Amino acid sequence: MKKIISILIALGLVLSLTVMATPASADVTKADVVLNDYCEYNMATYNITFNVTGDLVIGTTTVTITFPVDTAVPAVFNSSTNYIEVGNAAGMAIVPTTWVTVAGQSVTFYSPVHVVALVDPVVWVFFNEVLGPPAAGIVNPVAGKYKLYVSTSAPVDVTPVASSEYTIVPKYSTYEFIKDFGPTYPGIAPDFIPPFKAGLVGQVGYGSLCTTTGTWMNVFNLTLQNVAPPGCLAPCVNATVWFQLTKAVPGSHVTLAINGTWSTLSLPDPLPLSNSIAYIPGINVTLGTTFYELWEVMLSFDLVGDYELCVYAQCPYEIECAPPGTTIIAENCMEITAHQWKDPFGLNLSRKWNLISLPLVPFDSDVDAMLASLHPAVAADIISIWNYDSCSDTWYVKGQTNSFETLTDIEDGKAYWIRSVYNLTHAAGAPLGTWWIWGNAEPMPPDAPSAYAVCEGWNMVGFRSMVNRDDDDYLWNFWVMGAPLYGLMYSWDATTQGWVTGMPGTPVVMTPTTGYFIPFSVNGNIYP
Repeated sequence: MKKIISILIALGLVLSLTVMATPASADVTKADVVLNDYCEYNMATYNITFNVTGDLVIGTTTVTITFPVDTAVPAVFNSSTNYIEVGNAAGMAIVPTTWVTVAGQSVTFYSPVHVVALVDPVVWVFFNEVLGPPAAGIVNPVAGKYKLYVSTSAPVDVTPVASSEYTIVPKYSTYEFIKDFGPTYPGIAPDFIPPFKAGLVGQVGYGSLCTTTGTWMNVFNLTLQNVAPPGCLAPCVNATVWFQLTKAVPGSHVTLAINGTWSTLSLPDPLPLSNSIAYIPGINVTLGTTFYELWEVMLSFDLVGDYELCVYAQCPYEIECAPPGTTIIAENCMEITAHQWKDPFGLNLSRKWNLISLPLVPFDSDVDAMLASLHPAVAADIISIWNYDSCSDTWYVKGQTNSFETLTDIEDGKAYWIRSVYNLTHAAGAPLGTWWIWGNAEPMPPDAPSAYAVCEGWNMVGFRSMVNRDDDDYLWNFWVMGAPLYGLMYSWDATTQGWVTGMPGTPVVMTPTTGYFIPFSVNGNIYP
C-alpha cells in the first residue's frame, strides 16, 4: 500500500510539474483596427477590438496600445480635445486623463470598466477626437501597411500581440508612364528599349518597321495610368503631357508622332536642349482614380548616335509647398541608340532543348545584353546556354547560378544549345517565347568581312544569314574538286525534340536561326 501511495505521490508531482511547464497563452487575441480616415498624415480615430483571456479590473488592470513608428501620438488625452473610451457589450466608459501614460509610441491606461473574460472577452478601445486639427490627436504615418500591438497586465501573459494589418493610403494619387514595344516586337521585355535606325525621311525602316506597302507601324504604345492604391484626395484635373529631348546628337532632328500627328524636335548646334519640347497636341486630360490613357508613338532620327527622350505629365494642383502648375506627377525617360543600319529578327524558342544560331551580326554580343530583350517570364524558364569550341576543345556555359558563368558572349557564326523548363503544364517542344535580336545582316564598315574558324572534328556551326541558303553556297570554302570537306550535317527540330540530318551535296537547305553540328576533315574558315 505504501508503495502504491508513493507511486501516486510521484505521479502527482510529475503531473504538477508538467502543468507548471506548459507555456501560458498571451492575454490578448484577435486584435483588429478600424480607422475613420486612412489617408496619410491625416488625424484619425482608431477603433481597436481584441479578446482577453484574463479579467480587466477597474483602476487595476492596464491596457497598452503601441502604435507603429511615425504614427504621431499625442502626449495627453483629455475629454475636451481627445479621449480614450473602453468597454464591451456591457457598457463603455471614458478613461480619466490621470489614468493615461504616454511613452513614445505606447499609450498605457487603466481600464475604466470591469471585463469578465469568461463572460464576454471582447474589449473595445476607441481613440476619439473631439476637435479636429490642430488639436492633439493621433496622426497617420506615411502611406504603407501597418500593424499595432496590444497587451494587458492581466495575470496570464503580457506579451504584446500584433493586430491585423491595416493600410494607410497616399494623400495624392500616383501616376506612371508605361512603354510597350510589343505592337512592333511581340513578346519583348516591357522595359527593353530596342535600337532605332537613323536616316532621311522616307527611307524604308526609318524610325520603325515598315510594311511592304510603306505604311508606318507604330514603334511603341505609351500609357499614362494611376498606380494602386489611388490617393485619398481628388484626382488630378487638366493634366498637361509633353515630350522633351534631354540628350541628342548636335544638329539632329527627331520626328515624333502622337496618334498620327507629327511634330519635329529640332536641335540647334550648339544646343540648348530647352528648345526641344513637344506638347502632345490636344491633350488636356482628367486623371481619375481608374485613369488609363494610351497613345501610339512613332519616332524618327536623322543622325546616328545616342539620344534620351523623356515624357512628363504635369498637374496644376499644389503638392505640399510647391506652387500650382509646377508639379510633375509622372515621368519616364528612355535612352535610344540610332544606327546607320539596323535589322531585327525574332527567334522563336521552344520548351526543353533548342539548337540555335544568330542570323545577323548583333550590335552587342554580351550575353546579358543579348538576353535583355527576353520577356521576364521567358528568361526565368531558360536554365542554361551551351557552346562547344572544337578548336580549344572547351565547353562554355551560362546558367542561372553563379557556378556557370564561362559563356560571356553570344556571337554570330556559332551555334548554341539553349535548355529551358518543361513539365506537365509546358510539354517538351511547346512554344516558349520570342527572342528578339538586333544587328546588321552583314558586317558594316569599318569591320572586316566575317571569318568563322572551324577545326578538324565536330564543330557547332552557326548560320549567319537572313534567308535560306544551300550548304555548298554557305560552306563554299570547304568544297574541293566538287566534293565537301565535311560530313553528315546535324540540326535539331525543337518542336519534335529530335535530330534532323542532311547529306552534303543533296543539297542541304540551311535556314536562319538554326544551329548545326558538322564534322570537318580539315581546319579552316567559313566565309559566308
